Amino acid sequence: MPNPAFVHLRLHSEYSITDGIVRIDDAVARAAADGMPALAITDLANVFGMVKFYKAARSGGVKPVIGCDVWVTNESERDNPHRLLLLVQSRAGYLRLSELLTRAWLENQHRGRAEMRRSWLAEGAEGLIALSGAMQGDIASALLQDNREQARRLAGEWARLFPGRYYIELQRAGAPQTESYIEAAVRLAGECSLPVVATHPVQFLKPEDFTAHEARVCIAEGHVLGDRRRPRAFTPKSYFLSQAEMAEAFADLPEALANSVEIARRCNLVLELGKSRLPKFPTPGGLSLVHPWRAARNRHSIRSSTNAMTGIDRVSPQALAVARLKAKMNLVACSTGMSTILAPCAKRATRSACRRNTDLRSGP
Repeated sequence: MPNPAFVHLRLHSEYSITDGIVRIDDAVARAAADGMPALAITDLANVFGMVKFYKAARSGGVKPVIGCDVWVTNESERDNPHRLLLLVQSRAGYLRLSELLTRAWLENQHRGRAEMRRSWLAEGAEGLIALSGAMQGDIASALLQDNREQARRLAGEWARLFPGRYYIELQRAGAPQTESYIEAAVRLAGECSLPVVATHPVQFLKPEDFTAHEARVCIAEGHVLGDRRRPRAFTPKSYFLSQAEMAEAFADLPEALANSVEIARRCNLVLELGKSRLPKFPTPGGLSLVHPWRAARNRHSIRSSTNAMTGIDRVSPQALAVARLKAKMNLVACSTGMSTILAPCAKRATRSACRRNTDLRSGP
């Protein structure tokens, strides 16, 4: 395919833990073999695989796009949260995504899910591109309930939170009511002057991996694979489709395919790896970060601790060795609760240290 026709912007790798089994190296190799110029990783509520994916993609000649598939709290029905896909455009976007995920895990967990709130995004979403979540988003929920007014209101609110960076997401992955949703979503996008983009939920690499993926989901959710009544959120089509397969699936909506390439072009996060990033602490007297702790240790730590234990200002090497040994044994005893066991050991070790120190001082 001479010109790129499609880029996968939605991929759950093995780092999604509950519903992804795609190995990062295999996904990058598949994208490179298909001639995709870029590939996104969008694990569920985490960016654990970001660095590994970034390195693998750069090594494989594929542009890495970093993102996250996130839960958004449904205030009216808490047990049915909506989904939103966030893609990172810049370093500022990555930092903001990190803040949002951290806050979700710390402040807004529900039944083990880390959920974001729409109000948090109103506090700032610079550097992030948002996709509507396809059939798991709040707009799709309104459209499938034939509540067009609510869908229009939601689309307007999201567009204001992400000006010029919000897309109505379309998928054809074998889910029920797919065509009804696509027809209504495309009409809504036209009414609200919003762009559409085609994505595909990549949960596993090849069609034959479907059963293994279902087993992974059952383990995570506590279901039995053979249970006919268990929920089935995924279809056998949730594998890594080629550009040609996506072009065939969305032959009636070529602009949706083209927008996947355009979004990948807009995402340009550069990571600086291999360099330590330490927090900045104020230091007194213009000292550097390296020396204050050494100076403090030399001036106070050993001197004050040995003085307190021995009651003298000038200590011999023997007394210093004994003081250090006692301090270490006491620390181990307190932390493990084994003071009654270690006390005799400490006495024997102290006597042994004294004898060794005396032998060394006396010499041959």
